Amino acid sequence: MDSSSLFCDPLAVYEQVVEFLGLPREPPRQFGNRFPGRYRIRMQDATRRELLDYFRPFNARLYEMLGRNFDWDDADTASAQERAA
Repeated sequence: MDSSSLFCDPLAVYEQVVEFLGLPREPPRQFGNRFPGRYRIRMQDATRRELLDYFRPFNARLYEMLGRNFDWDDADTASAQERAA
């Protein structure tokens, strides 16, 4: 599960998780954003590129294993996510 799905539709994600784990469905009375933080300092572009390059092969393997691409290797997507946080 990725956090954006959890924040967009917490009940649906909750139900997927409990079904996967084989747990009884007892949804919480409310869902809330428990960690609504913001970054005070923007990551330097050079640092972001270095991290993207380093993790690219690991992310590719993860995407293959999960059958899902989270677009973490896209610098534009990562920058947009950082601005939205």
